Amino acid sequence: MRSAISSTARRTLSGRIARMALAALSMYCGLRSLQAADLGADSLLAPAATSSDFRSFGLSSATRETLVDGITAAENVMFSSDGRLFVTGDDGIYELTRAVSGEVVKLNLFPGAGCAWSGMAEVGTVLYATCFNGTDSFLFAARRSASPNFRTIFTLRGVTTANGLAADAAGLLYVTTTLQGDVLRIELQPGDRFSVASQVTLFSKTAGLIPNGLKVFRQRLFIGDVLGTLRAAAIEAPRIAVPLVQQFALFDDLFVDSRGLLVADFSGGAIRAFDAAGRMLDWTRPGALQNPSAVVPANGRLGLGPRDLIVTEKGGHRVSVLRSTH
Repeated sequence: MRSAISSTARRTLSGRIARMALAALSMYCGLRSLQAADLGADSLLAPAATSSDFRSFGLSSATRETLVDGITAAENVMFSSDGRLFVTGDDGIYELTRAVSGEVVKLNLFPGAGCAWSGMAEVGTVLYATCFNGTDSFLFAARRSASPNFRTIFTLRGVTTANGLAADAAGLLYVTTTLQGDVLRIELQPGDRFSVASQVTLFSKTAGLIPNGLKVFRQRLFIGDVLGTLRAAAIEAPRIAVPLVQQFALFDDLFVDSRGLLVADFSGGAIRAFDAAGRMLDWTRPGALQNPSAVVPANGRLGLGPRDLIVTEKGGHRVSVLRSTH
């Protein structure tokens, strides 16, 4: 699959998403932040009583440094289970490593795909990524080898913007289709992680979603959308999504663990931290980041600190680190 997507087409798609988001957000101006505790969902991330939360990261005083630049419309970031760092952007899927000199360098693993790369996930030793060209979207896969060789394994026909991608413990994949407003579940063939068995729609736009990022944690599917809403759904009953947060923002991708949630506030140029009940704990200075699209804790990897955060800045065409001052 090498059909080209022009910069004009990318701008058109981005503009459509932004216009949909702004129109929808205007409907929510008067809404307060919804608390998961109000909805009987305060145990979605439990047990976490012995875990520190993201307040310890000191987001409000964090400083930004550029790790690498020159990644066009840097979109998503993921550490694989063996500690390697991968980043997607319009022009490829990259691996970031630290050179002997100490600087972080990038290697484009799949240039010239003819589509804009978006979400990433991992099942066992296989890496997955989504890519879209404005007409269809595609699921790629590669063995997590020293030099991953990505190839198309499935075409999502008519899906113009496959965006977020996540995997659960059973190896099922989940995809958000932002412009269509759907959340899809993709089942792989038993014993063959490079073949797709089925595709099922879990949520559609009729559920009030314009989904963007998503993650799976403790058998829960966490969905962020461009309406500034975070929802959670049990994997065993995925069509029932509980609102955790509602804010006047355009949320992109997110990170979830026992400490709570980190969310990329694309429109506000910030990273927001929430606890398990959906209460906002802290956030970076508004506008300090150029359209942040994804965030992941460094946890000491890549030579970074235990409380540093790695952020893709779509508007800045770069990957940055937020240095904790705590």
